[in-house]
Amino acid sequence: MSKSNKETFQIYDWEGNEFPIRVTKLSSITKHYKIPTDSTIDIYRDQDYRLKGVLRGITQDKTDLNYYENDEIKTVGFIMGETIEAISNNRLYQIKGLGISSVKYIPIKRNNFTYLEFECQVYLESFELINIEQNVPDKICDYFLCSVPDMLFNGITKRINSSKQYKYRIPLDHYEDDKESFTEGYSSSRDYFTLNYENKVICIQMVHKKHLPGSIDGILIEYRDVLNNFPDENFRKIVQEFLSFIFGSHMQKVGSSSFCDGYKLINCESRNPWSRKIFKNGNANPIPLNNRRENNHFGEMVNNLFLNFIKQYDQISLSDCLWKLWSGQSLPLGTNLPILSSGLETLIDSFVQFHGLQRKYTKEEKKIYTNLIKDELESLEVKLEGYEFKLSVINKLRSPYNFSIGEKMRVFFKYLNIHFDKKTLENQALLARNHMAHQSLNFDTVAEQQRIKKISDAYVTLIHRVILKILDYNSYYIDYSKEGIRYLNINDNM
Repeated sequence: MSKSNKETFQIYDWEGNEFPIRVTKLSSITKHYKIPTDSTIDIYRDQDYRLKGVLRGITQDKTDLNYYENDEIKTVGFIMGETIEAISNNRLYQIKGLGISSVKYIPIKRNNFTYLEFECQVYLESFELINIEQNVPDKICDYFLCSVPDMLFNGITKRINSSKQYKYRIPLDHYEDDKESFTEGYSSSRDYFTLNYENKVICIQMVHKKHLPGSIDGILIEYRDVLNNFPDENFRKIVQEFLSFIFGSHMQKVGSSSFCDGYKLINCESRNPWSRKIFKNGNANPIPLNNRRENNHFGEMVNNLFLNFIKQYDQISLSDCLWKLWSGQSLPLGTNLPILSSGLETLIDSFVQFHGLQRKYTKEEKKIYTNLIKDELESLEVKLEGYEFKLSVINKLRSPYNFSIGEKMRVFFKYLNIHFDKKTLENQALLARNHMAHQSLNFDTVAEQQRIKKISDAYVTLIHRVILKILDYNSYYIDYSKEGIRYLNINDNM
């Protein structure tokens, strides 16, 4: 490895924007504010890792910082964020979703004129370094906040602590060792694994704690051999959702960077996490990830799951089910089960439909059936007169082709070879959905609280098991309904 190539090594462990950053030469794109061009904005991340800023400048007119739409001041209603282009260190940036709050003015005298020196807090949605040279990237990195469970990564990263710090991953990066750099010190750790898609390599790496807020974890996803149509936003979303499922923690994207000619930074975007609720050690990973005996097989196992996940993604409602799983897990006991069950039912409905597990009848077959029961139907309408359930019975007989979710569940679980009876915990969890949605709850006793928690944990575990079965997983899953952690074979009930 020659010294001249050091800049081609990966040095960006985290988002390329190094906050705080001061920008000036502000130019409004959407014209919602009339901010003086020579103002400055100091942009930073707050304790919740949200993008904030302090706007400072001088104006002659207070209304410059009022919000405008169609060149008229708007004081009520929904406010759209401002889009601004700005400069920092001769680089062009774009700020999106900017809003102004808490303006303070100080009158000052200049050349016998009175001006207003102002300072105010601003909030923003994203902050992006613009690729003004339109360089074509060959690598893309996405950055996420999350909670990573106790797991054994099978890839080793070596970090060189020379005057120019950089890293390379063994055996992913095939670089020769620089003996001179090694004398200055280096460190190594197991902190990455790879996903393989067609002939592409996707590197999944833990981010060093020094870059992260508080005790939360970070994940870097690096896409190599980038082409015009790979990876598109949908594919990157699929990878994010797959890893969120495996880690048992919904990964929240906070930025991305693009590189060319090795690792020359050409574009980077920082954004707000979509939620403030990210808890360390709050993971509910569906499968064991820290088994040393299985570490050698981890790469093969997770790649098989990934390829099956991609294959199933657009065929059934995996994304909808997972989002409802993550939403339900963040809700209080009692309100979570209807959301969790909605996700599972959506998945079951789409799976049954895609795989044709319930027969569809043609118009001709429906016509034959209607003629077949015509006389009996007329007779029943007379016999059931006065009964409250008459209409539901008649409608069911007239159109028996619409199957209930309970009927779809039976064929679904049978197809996946998941069998349980009325006494099993899985069945209790499925039945508890209606109780939580339509009846009052009693949280007065510890025993009742524990029962509801057990049922909720069982529902989460059942969703995990169902998705794993769909992905052709054949090893152990984690039962969260029991005290402690219990590993069960994928074919065994809780």
